[in-house]
Amino acid sequence: MNSQIDLDSIPIIDFYTLDLKKTGTPEWNSAKSQVRKALEDCGCFEASFNRIPPELRKATFGALKEFFDLPLETKKLTSCAHQPLHGYLGQYPQNPLFESIGIYDILSDIEGIIRTVVVESLRLEYKEPRTTEKTIGLGTHTDKSVITLNYQNQVHGLEVKTKEGKWINVKPSPNSVVVICGESLNAWSNGRRHCPEHRCMMSGNETRYAVALFSFFKAGYIVKVPEELVDAQHPLLFNPFDYSEYLKFRQSKASLSQMPLKAYCGTGI
Repeated sequence: MNSQIDLDSIPIIDFYTLDLKKTGTPEWNSAKSQVRKALEDCGCFEASFNRIPPELRKATFGALKEFFDLPLETKKLTSCAHQPLHGYLGQYPQNPLFESIGIYDILSDIEGIIRTVVVESLRLEYKEPRTTEKTIGLGTHTDKSVITLNYQNQVHGLEVKTKEGKWINVKPSPNSVVVICGESLNAWSNGRRHCPEHRCMMSGNETRYAVALFSFFKAGYIVKVPEELVDAQHPLLFNPFDYSEYLKFRQSKASLSQMPLKAYCGTGI
C-alpha cells in the first residue's frame, strides 16, 4: 500500500557534482535514489545546478522578451505547421496570457544527466534513444513529453498538483531547473513514475518568462513498456503506441478526456 505524503514543496535534489562520465559513484547513486522517490511520490523535483552562469540567464530571458515583443506576423515566420509543437505556437484562446515558441532539437548536458538518472532510477540500463488575484496563465495540464525541464525567471507562478489534490507553489532558485515527469515516461514506466498535473497562475504586473526543454521520443518511435517492469504486482497498463501518432491525437478534440493517455493506449486496468 502506498503511504500518503503531505508535501508543502517539491523535493530539491543536488546535481552539482554529477557527471555522465562518472556514473556509479556514491553521489550518483544517492541522486538516483532521490529521483526515484521524488517521481514516485509527486512526479517532479527541483534539480539544483551550478552550470547556469548569471550572464547566460540574463541573456536568455532578455532574448525571450525581445522575441515575444516582435510583431505577430514576424513571429509567425518561425511556425512549423507540419511538425507538432515546433516553431511559434501563438496564443491559446482559452489562455490569452500564454504565448509560446517550440524550438527543435535543443540538447544540453543538464538534460542528458537528468534523463540518464531518471532511467537508471527504474533499475534499467540506460541506452541512447534509437529514434494577489491570481489569473490562469496556462491551465491545468500534463506534459506529453518524457521529461520536462522548466527554467524560469524569478517571477514565480508554476504550481504542481500532488496525488492528494493539493497545489504546491514551486519557487526554484536561479540555479535550479524544475523537472516534471511527462505522460510518455508515465506510460513507458508502466505507471511507476507519476505524471503530475500542473498549471501557471499569474499575479502582479511582472511578465513571467520560462524556458521549457521537452525531452521527446523521436518521430516514429514505438513506446513500449519494458518486460522488466511488468509482473503480477504491476500488470501492463499501456499498450505499445506510436509516439508521433499520439502527439497528433493530443492535438485533436478526441484527447479532451480527463486521462487522454489511457484513452489512447490504456489496457483498461
